[in-house]
Amino acid sequence: MYKSIKVFFFFLIINHNSFSMNAITKLFTSTSYNFTPGQTLTLVNNTSKTITAICQVTVVTNQIHSISMKVLNGSGQINGTSLTKGQTLVQTVYNTQVIPVTANSGAKAEFTNLGPYIVSASCW
Repeated sequence: MYKSIKVFFFFLIINHNSFSMNAITKLFTSTSYNFTPGQTLTLVNNTSKTITAICQVTVVTNQIHSISMKVLNGSGQINGTSLTKGQTLVQTVYNTQVIPVTANSGAKAEFTNLGPYIVSASCW
């Protein structure tokens, strides 16, 4: 009985008009990034659509960690702050912090870990 209820809800979600298979796939897909101290990681949205993600940060606890974000092309949003080409934002991040991220089509940004420890982010 319990198993059939779970299957029913799964099919209900699939058949609901506001959901697509892409949305369901996105729910179960995550990407991880490691920001090495002092090194730059460049991320690009090569798709024709805006990408929205939620990222959970993992860092050494009891330490202050800062990430610099510089938009090289296009625009996006980090933790509620809008950025466009040429703008830079320095964000202090904390262990288990959840940060919403949006990258518009064609956006390109450099992320630099300004601290002495690796900062990791799992985004979905």
